[in-house]
Amino acid sequence: MAFKDNHDQLKQDLLSMDTTLAILEMSPNDSKNMDRLLNVDMICRKIFATEYGGDDSKYNKKFDT
Repeated sequence: MAFKDNHDQLKQDLLSMDTTLAILEMSPNDSKNMDRLLNVDMICRKIFATEYGGDDSKYNKKFDT
């Protein structure tokens, strides 16, 4: 199901990412926080795949610089 059909899920995912990123900005680099960062990445990948039909290789190419 696309997020355009499920605004509540998209809102929940974006708020979760925003909260997690705020925590990470003030936190040390440790394994717990690396897990949090990985969770943000997984949410981004889910949003990308849902909205743009992209797989991991397309996602990686889009954001690799």
